[in-house]
Amino acid sequence: MQELKKNKTLRELEVGSNDYKVEGARAAADLLTTNQNLMYLNLGDNRIEDEGAIALSEALPYNHSLLYLLIQECMIGDEGIKHIALALQNPHHQLQELNINSNNIYPFFKL
Repeated sequence: MQELKKNKTLRELEVGSNDYKVEGARAAADLLTTNQNLMYLNLGDNRIEDEGAIALSEALPYNHSLLYLLIQECMIGDEGIKHIALALQNPHHQLQELNINSNNIYPFFKL
């Protein structure tokens, strides 16, 4: 994924079910900070866990083009989802869809 950082026109990245772990999520986060055209990112069904979600959350404020973020079935817990939710409070965000289904989130999760 590191080579994709050079591509500034990439609009969609589908890497679901690729056995990505935290390092894959960090690479995706790096891509989010350098590519302002990326509108769709699917990392679903990978094991990015809380640490990977936190890396993504740290990149989200730098990307204002992302419309769809799919991180379902990524073994993310309350802490990772909390960081994502806080990052999305940025008023410049355009995100229209966030899929967090089937993660390790406590049923009564609160910010």
